[in-house]
Amino acid sequence: MSALRPRHLCTLAAAVALTFTLGGTATAASAQATAQAAAADLREVMFVGNNWDGTADVIQSTGDFAKVGRINVVPDKDARMAEINADPIKWIYFLAIRNGVGEGHDQFVDDMYSTPDG
Repeated sequence: MSALRPRHLCTLAAAVALTFTLGGTATAASAQATAQAAAADLREVMFVGNNWDGTADVIQSTGDFAKVGRINVVPDKDARMAEINADPIKWIYFLAIRNGVGEGHDQFVDDMYSTPDG
């Protein structure tokens, strides 16, 4: 029985390796198909920052410049405000900006840009 055991283990190891290899190939093929489908749905847009609101509107960059959507660019606002309020220097800068250039409003969006890969 012990003479058969290594052979069975080798057969089992080969079957497992083949299963993972074929499964990985199928997964890679489906991932490539998904990526190609997603690329076909891509369109060029531009972002317009809403400074006081902390959002950015997504606008079609051609045609009628229709609004496609809105992004919250400060999803962690409560955590950020807690961090600012905990540090006196950050708090002073925050209030100086709000009361100076912000005309009494918080300044959440500034100098927006995007990259080709998001």
